[in-house]
Amino acid sequence: MMQVNVLVSLKVSDKMECKVVRDNKTSGAVTLPSLLAERINIRVNCEKRISFGIKSLPVIIKKSDDIKTVNVSGDIADTLNLPVYPIYSIEKVRDSIILGPYIGILASTRERNLKRKLMMLKSYVNQYAAYKGAILVFSMDRVNKKARRIKGYLYNPETKKWVAGNYSFPASIINRAYVSKKNLFYLESVLKGKIFNSTHFNKWQMYKMLKKFPEINNHLPETKVYKSTMDILHFTQGSSAYLKPLSGKKGKRILKIDRQDNGITISAGKGNNTKKYKFQNSEQVHRFVKKIYKRSRLIIQRNLNLDIIPGHQVDFRVVMVKDQDKHWNSLFIFGRKGARGNIVSNRSQGGKVYRGTELLMEAFNLDETEAAGFIKRMSELAILAAEKVDKSGHNMGFYGIDLGVDQNKKIWIIEMNNRSPNDNIGSKIGERKVLYNARYYNMMYARRLAGFTG
Repeated sequence: MMQVNVLVSLKVSDKMECKVVRDNKTSGAVTLPSLLAERINIRVNCEKRISFGIKSLPVIIKKSDDIKTVNVSGDIADTLNLPVYPIYSIEKVRDSIILGPYIGILASTRERNLKRKLMMLKSYVNQYAAYKGAILVFSMDRVNKKARRIKGYLYNPETKKWVAGNYSFPASIINRAYVSKKNLFYLESVLKGKIFNSTHFNKWQMYKMLKKFPEINNHLPETKVYKSTMDILHFTQGSSAYLKPLSGKKGKRILKIDRQDNGITISAGKGNNTKKYKFQNSEQVHRFVKKIYKRSRLIIQRNLNLDIIPGHQVDFRVVMVKDQDKHWNSLFIFGRKGARGNIVSNRSQGGKVYRGTELLMEAFNLDETEAAGFIKRMSELAILAAEKVDKSGHNMGFYGIDLGVDQNKKIWIIEMNNRSPNDNIGSKIGERKVLYNARYYNMMYARRLAGFTG
């Protein structure tokens, strides 16, 4: 059988590269260059373990004078189901060596949807040289739980294409799909927790998590699970209120409730198509709400008066990512200005995207330095919120955190989008680099979970 060579970037030196060669003349062995064996301080001519993904095998470590090749016996390569074309790094952990990183991206529940996303998923390998390894994108319906194999697409850095195949399980997973709790629990158990954004929380769960932290509590609008007419009367006393689905997105199915002396008005819809419904009392409103939402669970939230630009609802999206050192970073803050007369700011409901500083300057007549200082405060609050969620036991690697600023310049936390926030929002204003930077951080954190610290 013909030998196939693969370049391998070694952790011990960013400038050193070696080839991995399938060695069909030996069995049960991995042969390292002498220099590499010395630098990673691993004993040779004795049994160690080699890991790729979740698989780990005993092997005999040998050394050779060849300074450019790592030879892997054919039987070991077959058992590990080791692809030959990725650029790998090698990491020593105690008396084992890890070949990787092997990172999975769960991008869809069904393969037919995944195929349409393959070009878009290239954003995850835009900076491949920085993290290297085997990068697998897959859908949940192609996971063979019994055999622990995945039919998916592995990135080939030589051809820059996705290669369809039947692969082994990765060492870590980035979850970007709406997958059932049962399937996510399965992946959590197999990977021993090395999957992030696998647990999801809705608006009410977020509120309860953050409410217990005094330094965050003051930035949360009063919120309650909607149950009765008493909620309407309480939340509209001296103000107006919003009704929102617990797990809604893109500003859809949101109602605004205003109470006047002569009755109650509900606003729904978008922009010039906003519809207003008038009712004489809260009981009529309650029946209307139940008719629209049926059995859907809702929250009711006091209006924050975010129309800091007259006639427009304004809020801000913070692109949040965790780095390889497990620290949170605010990559960019975008502003969203709703269509005139709309009750929400979402782009899908007619809103437009701006740089956050631009909207702050317009709303409060700030100069660039003042706006930058305001952005810094918003970033600090978003980072604090993400850190507090970590303390609640969630392993997250990215968020789209929505903040509001009221007319008194107070910053409010509206929502922490943790399922699949739109990192490409910046392309609307010439900031596509935000997407690539977000993907870089996602991959570096996944690399860390896969066992690579350097």
